[in-house]
Amino acid sequence: MKHNETAKREALPVSESVHPTGTQTSDHSHSNAVLSSTLAWQHTEIMACGGTPVACFAISRVRTVHVRFLTVGVVSVPKLSPIPRLSIVVPVGNCIEAYENTLVSVLENRPVDCEVLVAHDGSYDDPFDLSDEVRFIVASSSRMTDLVSAAAAAAKGRFVHVIAEGICATEGWTEPALEKFEHHDAGIVAPVIRHTSSRRVVAAGWSDTAARLCTSLASGAKLVDARTAIRVDGAYLQASFWRRQLLCSLADTLYMVNDIEAVYAHTLALDVAGWRTMVATQCEVEYPHATLAWDDSSFSRGQRLRAVHDVVLEEHGSAIGVSIGAMLRNILRPTRFAESLGQATAAMSKRSIRKRLNVDRIESIDVETVSMAREDRQEFRRAA
Repeated sequence: MKHNETAKREALPVSESVHPTGTQTSDHSHSNAVLSSTLAWQHTEIMACGGTPVACFAISRVRTVHVRFLTVGVVSVPKLSPIPRLSIVVPVGNCIEAYENTLVSVLENRPVDCEVLVAHDGSYDDPFDLSDEVRFIVASSSRMTDLVSAAAAAAKGRFVHVIAEGICATEGWTEPALEKFEHHDAGIVAPVIRHTSSRRVVAAGWSDTAARLCTSLASGAKLVDARTAIRVDGAYLQASFWRRQLLCSLADTLYMVNDIEAVYAHTLALDVAGWRTMVATQCEVEYPHATLAWDDSSFSRGQRLRAVHDVVLEEHGSAIGVSIGAMLRNILRPTRFAESLGQATAAMSKRSIRKRLNVDRIESIDVETVSMAREDRQEFRRAA
């Protein structure tokens, strides 16, 4: 027993120094003083900011690192690949608390072989010194498409995951989505967004229906089965996985003030180029609301999305017939009815949409057969 205790002391040597009062102190006591000072500073910062989630994460990180130092004598820093497989983008929106909830959920459930990027318009100053955990990217504006495009341009990963404020990551959520990219034509993958408390599906991507364009798929359902998943047409930018090169061309496809119009146009253009969107039914993220905050119905939404739809897909017929069908389906839903009516006036927006549309930078599929690094050594096809 004494031999074991001696061995432990030898394995973890503690140097001694003389305190100005004349008493001897150890490195451990000095480290405790440093920890106390650091935690006191962190506590002051937390109280100043109302005890936010990122603050709690920062202080817990300080405690964890210091415990490692006292226990092992050194702080072990994990080796990170210079070229990560996945880049996770967290845009800073209008609600700092919602953004911090999202960022902390990502850091607490962070997958291996990834980088985390926080995109902002220059107004966020990293008050809790998280620069060793994430990379901060400054965009030209606070628009979602500008924030994501700036982060995509700086991303190192082959795939990019966007998770916007208010949406929270769960344990192991990224792997089921990344597996979908083994399909050679998968350009975008949509996760299943679930309501935090009821566990009902809020959205599993979106689809175009006779009642509404770009409407949440499987909203209100308990689960998303395979028959439902194949009906997906696109993913909401706020919760989506992309091949990086496809996301990089987003900002140049259609410059619009409305983010959903730009993403809708880009997704349709990708579909024309041969890419498709898939749903990863086992990839789940959480959302505190039963409906999506960015998906409100309006007359303008119906008009402009129908115009985008017809211009990108080069449909030259009248939208009046489609609009009447949609109005009949939404007759008891006033806001949806107004949106359906807006589709009938799509011709008024087509000219401006056509001028703004640019699909030249969208890559078409160049298919090759590659051998994936797997135990079964099966051959998979992927997009170059």
